[in-house]
Amino acid sequence: MAARKRKAELKVGFIGVGKMGSCLVKGAVGYGAVAADMVWVYDVDGGKVKILSESLGVHAAKDIPEVGRRSDVVFLAVKPDQFPGAAKELREVMSRSKSVVSIMAGVEIARIAGALGGKCAVVRVMPNVASRIREGIAAIACGSGVSLEVYRFVNNLFGALGGVVEVEEKKMDAVTALSGSGPAYVFMMMEALVDAGVMVGLDRQTATKLAVRTVVGAGRLAEETGLEPSELRAEVSSPGGTTVEAVAVLERRGFRSALMDAVAAAWAKSKGMSGK
Repeated sequence: MAARKRKAELKVGFIGVGKMGSCLVKGAVGYGAVAADMVWVYDVDGGKVKILSESLGVHAAKDIPEVGRRSDVVFLAVKPDQFPGAAKELREVMSRSKSVVSIMAGVEIARIAGALGGKCAVVRVMPNVASRIREGIAAIACGSGVSLEVYRFVNNLFGALGGVVEVEEKKMDAVTALSGSGPAYVFMMMEALVDAGVMVGLDRQTATKLAVRTVVGAGRLAEETGLEPSELRAEVSSPGGTTVEAVAVLERRGFRSALMDAVAAAWAKSKGMSGK
């Protein structure tokens, strides 16, 4: 693997600065992964680029090729259906000394590398929306030829935004279905808890606060104790108590199987997006 450069020598570009893309730019600069004057950003929405340029001091690139020419590492944060067009513009300015980091769902490393003429190493990452508040989790899969420098940079960046796990690329569709889409399942459960609280007599503001803190606290407890979720559930399920009664209803109504089916559906969709 290549020797690690000094941080100041690493030039980083971002193509696509929507919600997740802008989060990555802010993370890279705000948490010290790279200096602002070594960052170039581009988006079809020039307003988003202007905001980042003015607030962080990063460079506003005029087009995709400029991002590629200026950068050692290029983040692809566009939607999967926008990738072919972006790759066409990027391909001619890429070289073997450059690397690409993709956060696109369902687009495999081989497809990315092929669309870019096999001219660069590729890292594939699946983060989630909680990265916006440094509570996310990202899965990373590296293609061939990824340098130690780039690996460390990507790992440090996503680590600063929450946490990182390394997976084989063939498992990335499963990651997408579980943790990439997962916040939506949790938000939907929170919505239901709030509505239920209102149904049994709480005002909506109180119900919302209780539901949100319940979910946050349960997650932190699972993370910090390291216990299996089933063990933690058993701890709060006193014989003959309210929790046991509620869990029995959830089991009868298929709560567990519905959630498993939802993850399986998202997994199948992700595989379909990659043509598998």
